[in-house]
Amino acid sequence: MRRGDRRSALSAGFWLGLGQFGYNAFKIAPLMVPLAFGLLLFDRRWKRHRGRLTLDGLIVAATSLLVFLPLLQYMLQRPQDFWYRALTRAGSAERALPGNPAALFAGNLGRMAQAFHFRGDRAWINSVVEDPFLDPVTGGLFFAGLVVAGVLAARGSARWGLVLLSLLVLTLASTLSLAFPLENPAINRAGVAIPSVMVLAALPAAGILRRARERGGGALVAAGTVLAGLGVVSMRQNSESYFVRFRDEQIRIIEPTLDLVKVMREYRDRRGVPFDNVYLLNRLYWIDARCIDFEIRDRLWSGPHDIWPGKPVPFVADRPLLFFLHQSDRTRRDQLARLYPEGEERLVIQPFADRSYYTYFVPR
Repeated sequence: MRRGDRRSALSAGFWLGLGQFGYNAFKIAPLMVPLAFGLLLFDRRWKRHRGRLTLDGLIVAATSLLVFLPLLQYMLQRPQDFWYRALTRAGSAERALPGNPAALFAGNLGRMAQAFHFRGDRAWINSVVEDPFLDPVTGGLFFAGLVVAGVLAARGSARWGLVLLSLLVLTLASTLSLAFPLENPAINRAGVAIPSVMVLAALPAAGILRRARERGGGALVAAGTVLAGLGVVSMRQNSESYFVRFRDEQIRIIEPTLDLVKVMREYRDRRGVPFDNVYLLNRLYWIDARCIDFEIRDRLWSGPHDIWPGKPVPFVADRPLLFFLHQSDRTRRDQLARLYPEGEERLVIQPFADRSYYTYFVPR
């Protein structure tokens, strides 16, 4: 949109096609092509070159399709696998939608709008739980950039209008999680919008430097120094967030999980409980059972053995049995006592008090 040359159209098509081989969330990016070229039809600079504009749009689409061909073959042969994640999140392929689709989508958009500055991802594997996507410095610049870009778009700038529109489109991989609204906002799925977010955060900084340059060398040095200082603060904040707080949170989550697997092995070796007779009565923000899959080298274990809140304690006739449950789960402790009155309960203390858990062993 900025250069308007043939090389840019070919390059855009190449990277758009290549991106489809990467993370699933990038599947949404092709939607930007008709939106971008549609906006350009209203750009005054292209008023007399709409034929060339249409041709460039076709070049982008054709180039991306050529690069996409190997994956296209797979998509046609195994469409259920290619579209699995999209169909299970945006549709009811895995579970029924928990409400009205329009209301769910509106709620997801609202949470995504807050994710950059107030409350972010809830998935502990991606970032510090519920930390905003952006540090305060970048978040402040991003907010200012939204305002500036909005003014420019209102004055007829198709380019900045597209950048603003791209925030909505490129975060759809997260906001279209209608069947699992708890998975939105997801920083990994919204990561497709990183270029747009960073460009908007850079916009006010570029404007400050441009104005300072017009006023002379002293103003430029002063503005550059302030922005460099803000950059240092931003880097320190991000470093502390990732290498300190995120690390500490991972330790709090992973170490109790590893301890739980150690207990599973002890019950298997000493009391004859096979892994297939072990059940995790899980709760939010406690154990990611996929970590157990990895440790016991059985990627299918968690499917039938990870029992989430709201689901009853399973009654299993096979013996012996072993259940794990969080120390605060009084309801399911009572259910276990009723279902298996001969069971033996034991509290396993963890270094982090909120991570301690009970084992409930049912002998032969």
